[in-house]
Amino acid sequence: MLQSPEIKSLVAGLQDWPGSVLTSHKNAGHLIPKLAFLADLGVRKDDPGVGEIVGKIFRHRSPQGFFQVLMNIPSKFGGLGTNHFAWALCDAPVTLYSLARMGFQEDAEC
Repeated sequence: MLQSPEIKSLVAGLQDWPGSVLTSHKNAGHLIPKLAFLADLGVRKDDPGVGEIVGKIFRHRSPQGFFQVLMNIPSKFGGLGTNHFAWALCDAPVTLYSLARMGFQEDAEC
């Protein structure tokens, strides 16, 4: 499966983590759902190319421990109106779920 062009393409695309600014939590083209898809397929943390991706994910943790992505919440909705790393309750569990499915445990450090 890891040799299929489609999976290779997804892994290659995730190398750009955190990718584009998260503008919608239902955007299937964002890297978060792509990460979850690969995890559900059985891709593991030690598979080719995955270590680099998870290293980038682990570099952006909030003080609360959640994994962050680039967001831009307009000031009219209480945000900063600029691109910055943050987490949202609807997305952070998906990233955590994906990492757990890929073989990370509670005490994992990358």
